[in-house]
Amino acid sequence: MEGGIIAGIFILIFLALYVSRWTKVLKRGEWRTLNFMQIGAGIGVFAMILHTFVDFNLHIPANQIYFAFLAALFFYQSDNETEPTPVQAAPEAPKPLRLDTLPVQAQKKSYVVKSTNPFAD
Repeated sequence: MEGGIIAGIFILIFLALYVSRWTKVLKRGEWRTLNFMQIGAGIGVFAMILHTFVDFNLHIPANQIYFAFLAALFFYQSDNETEPTPVQAAPEAPKPLRLDTLPVQAQKKSYVVKSTNPFAD
């Protein structure tokens, strides 16, 4: 009412973005702590919107900051949400180096000491 038609348009755009964001938050496959925090923030934003319709809730600066924080957390997009990364095969482990395959000169310069097992008794 105080902002006129332009404020009404911004409110409708925010509500449309809010509803579309819910579909993205709930469709994620891998649930992490961030998902649960975003759901809680979305519920908090909804509660503050409902309170704003019946009272001057967002006229209080502390409530404005709280609403902005919850909205930022709710609308946050993590890196793995925007583009799914394909699963890559693990690289092949290097083969162990065997002394008998080295040239004779390299075998003589080797620092590997062959020792007996002290627990073999």
